[in-house]
Amino acid sequence: MKVLVLGAGNVGRAIAWDLRDEFDVHVADLSEERLKAVSEFATPLKLDASRFDRLVEAMKGFELVIGALPGRFGYSSIRASIKAGVDMVDVSFMPENPLELREEAENAQVTVIFDAGFAPGL
Repeated sequence: MKVLVLGAGNVGRAIAWDLRDEFDVHVADLSEERLKAVSEFATPLKLDASRFDRLVEAMKGFELVIGALPGRFGYSSIRASIKAGVDMVDVSFMPENPLELREEAENAQVTVIFDAGFAPGL
């Protein structure tokens, strides 16, 4: 399974590391330094998550997207996964209400699990 992890920070890097043995893991981030840190166990992809159109295009071709971006990108990342037709798990806690996208996700036959954060210190 081809998986895209959005965000190469502490959380995204840990997710990619955990998935590396069982999946074809790609990690997207804007920071070249962070991408270099994941390049030993995942395929790096430079991506500006604030560019919605590019985010949608980057998601196409993956079977699952995992969002590990700051909360301000959570809602738009979910919208992008729905538009791209890719299931998503998002660990950010966004200020917007992702349930507003329910009908859109159902119509696109996309499953989204949101606010799936980690226990502190995990």
